[in-house]
Amino acid sequence: MTTTAPEAPTVTGQTWAGHWHGFGPWLGSPGQYAREGNRRPPHPVRPGPDADFATRYQEAGGEFATSGLPPLMSGHWLAKQGQTATDRTWTDAAEALTWLKRGYTEHPPYERTDGRQAYISLDGKLAYAADILPRGVDVTSASTRI
Repeated sequence: MTTTAPEAPTVTGQTWAGHWHGFGPWLGSPGQYAREGNRRPPHPVRPGPDADFATRYQEAGGEFATSGLPPLMSGHWLAKQGQTATDRTWTDAAEALTWLKRGYTEHPPYERTDGRQAYISLDGKLAYAADILPRGVDVTSASTRI
């Protein structure tokens, strides 16, 4: 007997019934961005006060909660204090795309010193975002300045 696998469903027709938050822009130095400990939420198990790294733990945890430094995972923006705003929350993906376009235009991505392109073009970014936002996927646009 011969059997065939069922046709795989397409994901392009999926829609996501939720909302989007816009965060940023973050404009800072590569050195700040590279401090990954400050970009991670604090671990739920705190070190004892006598631990060698207790001070660093408190410093990083405090910076994570209050700074605009982008977290390593986009979903962790929601754990930061004072980062969500009603004027940057949308239920229509087109409004989120307009905000993304404005931010990309006002704060273009880092330009490499060798002249090569470091990031996708604005048109490419918008086409990608228009495709995946309705499916509930996050979009980021990094802007780093020295």
